[in-house]
Amino acid sequence: DDPAVMAWLQSQRAKHATNISVCAGAKVIAAAGLLDEKRATTHWYYRGAMFRKHPAIQFVRDRRFVIDDKVATTTGITASIPMMLTLIEAIGGRDKAEAVARDLGIVEWDGRHRTDAFLFSRPFATTVLRNSVAFWDHDRFGVRLVPGVDEVKLALVADAWSRTYRSRVTSFAEGTGVVTSRSGMRIRPDQSRSDGMEMELPAGPPAPALDETLLAIGDRYGAATADVVAAQLEYPRRARAMELTSTR
Repeated sequence: DDPAVMAWLQSQRAKHATNISVCAGAKVIAAAGLLDEKRATTHWYYRGAMFRKHPAIQFVRDRRFVIDDKVATTTGITASIPMMLTLIEAIGGRDKAEAVARDLGIVEWDGRHRTDAFLFSRPFATTVLRNSVAFWDHDRFGVRLVPGVDEVKLALVADAWSRTYRSRVTSFAEGTGVVTSRSGMRIRPDQSRSDGMEMELPAGPPAPALDETLLAIGDRYGAATADVVAAQLEYPRRARAMELTSTR
């Protein structure tokens, strides 16, 4: 609710800019009044509180992203990918969006979703509690940063492993300088050497790497933990996991 942020968002709206929020970012643009009398969504964990606080907003079920009058909202963080591809298609055309999707390893990016599949449940809570209290059995992983690293894959994989409540991921690279990623992003590593098990990023495009990572988390900590991670990301893992398992 920073007044400067609220004023800036409102000024962008006045300029007829397209405003896009991802995940819990909907709470910010809702506070700025940009979602009043509009259709919207947000991450499942914040959904109830946000729509109670802003009753003028109409919640849309079963959609990963919602666009209403140049204001876009998404469900969990992984919905940023189909939202981004939809934006690319709107600006650059279908061919450009398909080219980016192929680079990411994505076949479809429509907005279909299952709202009822993501909620705060007893299995979710008990898994988080069990993993949190087992501090003696927590893992530390290090991801080596090399020039040309795929920053999207790095973010997806490191984020997933960091949400298990049993593992922590840091990046490392020899020396103290920054590492330039595949797309030119300059990344400063957390440290110069790994203080845990070195983790290799999965081969291939970024999107399938997330599916492989969730399977690896399930192999190491159990399916319940993989489900907890997927729920936090609001990612429909089960169907993809079954597809990948059948090809192993």
